[in-house]
Amino acid sequence: MSSLVISFEALKIGCAEEWGRICEHFSLGLITRANLLLRHNRLTKKVSSEDIVQETMLKAWRKSNQFAGTTTEELAKWLLTILRNTFLDWCKKYRLEVSMHSWFDLGCSNDSPSRMSMYLETEALLQCRIAEFDPISRKVIVLRLYDGLKFHEIAEKLDVNPNSAASIYRRGLKKLHDVLAQYHLL
Repeated sequence: MSSLVISFEALKIGCAEEWGRICEHFSLGLITRANLLLRHNRLTKKVSSEDIVQETMLKAWRKSNQFAGTTTEELAKWLLTILRNTFLDWCKKYRLEVSMHSWFDLGCSNDSPSRMSMYLETEALLQCRIAEFDPISRKVIVLRLYDGLKFHEIAEKLDVNPNSAASIYRRGLKKLHDVLAQYHLL
């Protein structure tokens, strides 16, 4: 896995090149999260996940000087928080009742602030690690874990053998399991 090295000074002054790298690094994870939120809230016909992510990144770009973190995980958590708030803004715009049910809830009203923070931190950590996978592994993990596709569907979509897709998925899950164990999150 290759790690993203971020110049937080460049990020805070809004360096376009740095933002391009950040967008490239986090876009798949943010789009995946937005897809889950949209699907569970019947908003898919009104707005696309790409719209929400684009607005999220624009808001983050405009507020980059306010980012106080110093790690990639803190940046991912910050972006997920902006994504969540952007999603809630879209729900208000279309007067939809919000159900935050998803793979990791991004803040049910029953959750304490510390529990919501734990969800965001864990999600941010996983998004960072998934973003570091090679492109085919990243796509297999996202299609299976987040989109719920079966291996034959993934194989068809990515033009690979279903057994290869399953093997790639198992290796990816092992890496994610190791990350969660390293941070004592299992």
